[in-house]
Amino acid sequence: MLNWQIELERTTYNIRFNPQNGEISVNVMPVQAVMKHGARGIQYAFMIGQHDCDIIPTIEGGYRLMVDGKPALKPKSYRQASRTLDEPAMIFRRRRQYEADRAHRVNAIQQFIPDWLWLMLIPMSIIPVVGQLHPYSLLLWVIGVGILILVANLGTFKVTERQAIAYMVTFLCWSVLIILMSRELI
Repeated sequence: MLNWQIELERTTYNIRFNPQNGEISVNVMPVQAVMKHGARGIQYAFMIGQHDCDIIPTIEGGYRLMVDGKPALKPKSYRQASRTLDEPAMIFRRRRQYEADRAHRVNAIQQFIPDWLWLMLIPMSIIPVVGQLHPYSLLLWVIGVGILILVANLGTFKVTERQAIAYMVTFLCWSVLIILMSRELI
């Protein structure tokens, strides 16, 4: 919730703006605002008496109040003043970065088969073809693919470690196939 206190024509106005849902109130009364798409995001335009007011996003991720095309100046006394936040701006920036990182992590976790795993799944899918669809080669393929997907979704290892383990599993499955073929079990 963002708050501004401005003085227009010897009248003090308290403006509250909720960035989550775009609600604007002047002296606790809701105001009808027009949303416009600007260069930095959505701008909100509304009127206070005969004055045009705009709430525009800033480069830093905050919002600025403009009255008649000019920035709303803070009163001289700090106590009378200005734009106040419920929390400091740095906390907002950190929270926004944390939420972006969290969303990225959730998307990465939800990806059941990562992109790098296809480099191992394609050679694994050739095993039944080389084994002429023998039940042992099919069983080896099912077990190998299951282990690869399990390894890819292990959260306790780094991505490079999971990739190395997946390469080893692929190599092991191919070795077992070659051993089975040399013993004429396939």
